[in-house]
Amino acid sequence: MVGEHLQHLRGKSNSVWDGWYYSSMQVDVRSLFVCLSLAVWGYACGKGTDDPTIDPRAATCSDGIQNGDETSMDCGGACGGRTIPGILNITNDTDLDSLADVCGVQGSLFIFGTDLTTVELPQLLTVGERIKIEQNVSMSAIGLPKLEVVGNDMEISNNAALLEIVLPALNTQNYGIAIKNNAELTRITFAELSTIGANIDIESNPHLTTLMLDELGVIGEGLKISDNAALTSVTFPKLSLVGGDMTIENNAALITVTLDQVSMVGEDLSISQNNQLTTVTLSELSTVASLFITYNKILTTVTLSELRTVPYLSIEDNDQLPTLDLPKISMGGAIYIESNKALTTLTLPVLSEVISMTIEYNDELTTLTLPMLRQVGVGGLSISGTALTTLTLDKLSQVDGGLSIGSNDELTALTLDKLSQLGGDLDIRENAALTTIALPALTEVGRSLAIVSNGALTTLTLELLRKVGITLGIVSNAGLDTISLPALTEVGDGMYIQNNANGLSCTGPYFAANTCSH
Repeated sequence: MVGEHLQHLRGKSNSVWDGWYYSSMQVDVRSLFVCLSLAVWGYACGKGTDDPTIDPRAATCSDGIQNGDETSMDCGGACGGRTIPGILNITNDTDLDSLADVCGVQGSLFIFGTDLTTVELPQLLTVGERIKIEQNVSMSAIGLPKLEVVGNDMEISNNAALLEIVLPALNTQNYGIAIKNNAELTRITFAELSTIGANIDIESNPHLTTLMLDELGVIGEGLKISDNAALTSVTFPKLSLVGGDMTIENNAALITVTLDQVSMVGEDLSISQNNQLTTVTLSELSTVASLFITYNKILTTVTLSELRTVPYLSIEDNDQLPTLDLPKISMGGAIYIESNKALTTLTLPVLSEVISMTIEYNDELTTLTLPMLRQVGVGGLSISGTALTTLTLDKLSQVDGGLSIGSNDELTALTLDKLSQLGGDLDIRENAALTTIALPALTEVGRSLAIVSNGALTTLTLELLRKVGITLGIVSNAGLDTISLPALTEVGDGMYIQNNANGLSCTGPYFAANTCSH
């Protein structure tokens, strides 16, 4: 549904949107890894060679380059050890006994479906293709102390007895890492890993408590951390860029998410359904395609102090979140702030243009700061279910879609002095304490106008309103005894004036041919 809504919004022609999303958000993160991969072998980006994995210079056994008579990086020939030329399958202890001197595997390494208790490859430096360690029912430890480079993806999954994954020397992973469904896994440590070319997926490891990737700076595609029931903290101190999606969800014990160096997420960022989460720190995040912070039941702190570009923002159903400050968002796509039961203060001090904004069912919201908002696009503006006493949007002049103000039980005054154009519906209803509606500059309502069931309403100002596209209804406002519409000459499909104050007085040229009853 979200995807469809975004696609709908992106298809609209609107000054807020056109040219902005695609010029701001398109980043070819993956191309970085062409250069990174070549750099592993000692080549500059763009340097031509018949075989980029072989450097004809003399062997140097600690330079991270395959040169001289080495059979893989720093391995074989004068450097000692040997390289496995193709795929290496390990199925039993006999296989392991013969592999103590292996320092390179040109193909893939598979350890699958064994009853091994440990796997030790003490000299292994490089694997040219992928590593898969899966469905080993007794394996409690993996020993790869020198492994530095994996050319393709790595998957470690469904190993029922595995306790730790510690790869102290791994520094470059050209594709992805998946660590899933390891029932007893408690610790993941990649002490030197700085770049991942594709995705990292850490999922459904129910006893995982420690996740250490302290050197990780760039993820080419996505990051997913989900369904790790014992994990209490997600902290990547050097991570600055995620090229694809970032998802942190359904981690039942997670308390803090600290990603205070992340400046850009290329696609969606979702932090959702972490029932013990109290703190989300994204203090450097400036650009993201879509941001979802939802269903975190005890979340109290969200830091988004640098966020500037967000085509889609949803902060919903965080029951204990008291304040939300978005100080640098100046232009937005679709913004949804909904059902945050404890939210009292919402501040967007520089927001000037937005395609769609919905602020609903934040029952305790008393302070809403939108001093610079001047234009709302085709998605419209809806503010309902709050504890606001006044709503003043001093600069709002144009709403291309609809405007809905409803069920704000404490609202006493609605003043929109500069609003002149409204492309959709105007719907103001069920605001029990509302006494004043002032729209002195409004000239046209594109669709219907409904002012309904505002029991305390006594003053209605629509001095310049000349046209309503479909219907005009002013109904069940028990205190309203005067309706003055001096400029109104056109209503597309009829007027309904009913159940307002006894003795209602209606003035204006349109009333000459149309009834006005209380």
